[in-house]
Amino acid sequence: MNRVLALAGFLFCLSGIAPSQSVPSRTWIFFSEKPSISYMSTADVAASLGVSPRALERRAKMLPPERIIDFHDYPVDPAYLRRIKETGARVISVSRWFNAVSVEADQAALRRIASLPFVRGSQPVASVTRPPLEEKPVSPGFALSKTPQTSIDYGISRTQLANIRVIDVHDLGIDGRGVLVGMIDNGFNNHRSHEALRTIDIVDEYDFIHDLPSTQRQPWEGLSQGNHGAATLSALAGFKEGILVGPAYRASLLLAKTEMDSTEVPAEEDLYVEALEWMEMRGADIVSTSLGYIDWYTHDSLDGNTAITTKAARIAASKGVLLVTAMGNEGWYQKDSTGKTIQGLTGTLIAPADADSILAVGATFSDGEIAPFSSTGPTADGRIKPEVVAQGVGVYSASGSSTDGYISASGTSLSTPLTAGAAALILSAQRDLTPMQLREALIATAQKISDPSDPSRTATYPNNYYGHGMIDARAALTYHGVALSTTPRTLRNDSTLTIFVSIVSNSPLVSDSLFVMYQSGPGAPFRRSLLIPTATTNLYSVTLPSTGDTTYPRGYFVARDVSGSSRTSPYNAPANLFTFNDYLVVEQPLGFLLHPNYPNPFNAGTVVQFDAPSAVDVEVIVYDILGRKVKVLFRGICSPGPNFLEWKGDNDAGRPVSSGMYIVRMQSSGFVQSGKMLLIR
Repeated sequence: MNRVLALAGFLFCLSGIAPSQSVPSRTWIFFSEKPSISYMSTADVAASLGVSPRALERRAKMLPPERIIDFHDYPVDPAYLRRIKETGARVISVSRWFNAVSVEADQAALRRIASLPFVRGSQPVASVTRPPLEEKPVSPGFALSKTPQTSIDYGISRTQLANIRVIDVHDLGIDGRGVLVGMIDNGFNNHRSHEALRTIDIVDEYDFIHDLPSTQRQPWEGLSQGNHGAATLSALAGFKEGILVGPAYRASLLLAKTEMDSTEVPAEEDLYVEALEWMEMRGADIVSTSLGYIDWYTHDSLDGNTAITTKAARIAASKGVLLVTAMGNEGWYQKDSTGKTIQGLTGTLIAPADADSILAVGATFSDGEIAPFSSTGPTADGRIKPEVVAQGVGVYSASGSSTDGYISASGTSLSTPLTAGAAALILSAQRDLTPMQLREALIATAQKISDPSDPSRTATYPNNYYGHGMIDARAALTYHGVALSTTPRTLRNDSTLTIFVSIVSNSPLVSDSLFVMYQSGPGAPFRRSLLIPTATTNLYSVTLPSTGDTTYPRGYFVARDVSGSSRTSPYNAPANLFTFNDYLVVEQPLGFLLHPNYPNPFNAGTVVQFDAPSAVDVEVIVYDILGRKVKVLFRGICSPGPNFLEWKGDNDAGRPVSSGMYIVRMQSSGFVQSGKMLLIR
């Protein structure tokens, strides 16, 4: 099918950049120096400048102590601001990073500003107008079954997450907690009331357009204001079981509103820069933004070192922030005078996607083929862009127009928060990673796609359509070594707690180096107990004594593989510890139970779950319809509580079996239960 033609009408609405209308122009004014300030310690400096302890901790991962606070953190001289205002100009925003202000001023005021001795230059503030989000109302439709370990029902959002293997990471008990993500958009309408948004942990929010502490649509704004942000927020961190789940649904968020929807008021890069500085100082680990700028810039300017937003992205990266940004919807095709489609355009990206040290994200259909609106590289200096791609067509999202509505939305605006959410998952499990290490993991493990419409686009990798490929969150998770659950699961018996944790690595794990360090009570010394493999791949358990004090036992997990990679969970243990009773999921099962397999019918594989009241001998075997043994799924001592097994439709010799009905049979002392499974090749 010619998808270019199929989406032509849609792209006309979504991807074009309309020319700026008649509005007051804005200008950057750059100053020559900053006042010098001396303090006794880095902590003193940070406190006086408003740099949060969380930002200091993040910066320390990649900067030496003497550079944790630098020139970029010092404020613009208040005397400069006063003199600028005296010229009749209106100051819009102030940038510490660039030692600059943006102003609205007439030509006479600009001439007065240029004569000031501390002014070293000026340039227009770049702007872009973007049509409102293309919304296609949809019904939640059918609910898909839950995955075994997380028990999450993803609804229609399953496809957009499965494509980038986010569900595989969720199944390991990793959900984004502990990571602070910033989002810059046109506001976040109904984020306090929409059923898929109201559970998100919003640490802070700010409307940089109107200087308000709320990013909701204001009464005087257009009806579409904040809807784009609601959609991107839900794609990253939304949660409504059975309908919509974002990759990092337990991450914490900073929200910044910098863009007006009205086509008469352009979105300004000065507010973008101000918001990015604010987020960095508040301690954001990752910033996701689906805005971009091209007015005042030509492709020659997209060299990674010219556009203000591009420079800001580089500064953020130098301070330990990973910026995930949209490539833009400028596309890789155009129509000639006869209406014929001309394909293969390159270099249609927008700022700040041209920056290095970031992740610029392109968009694909759900089957992986590049979307025709997805902007292309290279940058002006010849670097390949995008870095990666993710699904950006038909992404299931929350509607900002209601408290329970949903839309199907398309654009690199949607592939970007999916990618940022996946990055947050990885950082959640490996908080020691720098932004460059996190970026490297996502790039190096990206899935290479073969483009069926035009194989030349994917003849080599990386390329200027798909970059390095579609992100693979599960592969990226272990690129830098061992990863552990950030969310253990606890089952309680009369006098014990059985605690489950997933551990994964690309190298074999060292069995005697997988353990939990725990305290049984206040002031008690830490004790060590080995983790035991369960019947479920990558899942380990340990049984600890329970106490009357629900704050104990508490502790942390340690894991090491043969390559020498080791990690603890939670991050920064033993300063941080799990209180295991906080992760209680269900009471210990009173008896045995064999659950229906999922999926059923199945093709590539199916999961068999059984519950056991204690660690006892169990046998789980697959038989054909004639009663002949096909495959021993498990034989041995099981874990108390839920156990998960996978059958890939093969026999004991590892050879695939034919389509048909099969019987799975679980047996233990005094217990036998069977279930039917339908294999369809």
